[in-house]
Amino acid sequence: MTEMLDLRGGLRHALEESGEPGAAELYDFLQELLDGDDPADRVHSLRRLKARVFRLEIAGETPWRSIVLKRLALSRAAEPADRRALAAG
Repeated sequence: MTEMLDLRGGLRHALEESGEPGAAELYDFLQELLDGDDPADRVHSLRRLKARVFRLEIAGETPWRSIVLKRLALSRAAEPADRRALAAG
């Protein structure tokens, strides 16, 4: 199930449209990883490999050419106790 996501509307838009939470945080992390460069200028393809797994292909001078991102589900133990209490209440 390799699906190429459309980057014509911009990387941030493609991440948001993927339906995965945390798009803004991921975009900020990529900018930090790319030494402050705008990820929209450096990422030239975004592919969904499977549910919650993406491959970003990077252009330019980096020691790597692609990054595989996987969103992990948090366990209930990692969830704050107050949130669990509200859900149970």
